Amino acid sequence: MIKNIIFDVGKVLMDFDPEQDMEKTDLGEKTIEMYPYMMEWLQELKSKGYRLYVLSNYSEQLMKKTKDKLKFLSLLDGALFSYECAYAKPKVKIFEHFCQKFDLNCSECVFVDDRIENVEGAQRSGILALQYTGYEQGKERLEEMLQY
Repeated sequence: MIKNIIFDVGKVLMDFDPEQDMEKTDLGEKTIEMYPYMMEWLQELKSKGYRLYVLSNYSEQLMKKTKDKLKFLSLLDGALFSYECAYAKPKVKIFEHFCQKFDLNCSECVFVDDRIENVEGAQRSGILALQYTGYEQGKERLEEMLQY
């Protein structure tokens, strides 16, 4: 039974491309915003009793510049950003570390990420995972997965 939903940040909760934006030392005119439907979706999942988490390769530099935009943090039961530990996705070790840190059973988690290699890393660690390609697809697929 799934009790915990773990989200990536870039291209899942937030409208930004981590590969492009994290390499920039100055984001300049680039605005990083949360997708408009995300707070409502997270609140809906929370109201159904799911614990919500973030696991992201978000950089410390980007966190300092955009923390005020991460409004979803208030809804989370926990978050781990790769700069806070010695691991990064898609390595299995970060998923194991994440579950240890928050005392989670991998078999009770589903991970949502836009990158297939990160989805596969989660799966290798025993976490159910889905590749997010957009809100409608992601919401529908997650609802299917939560029924098991």
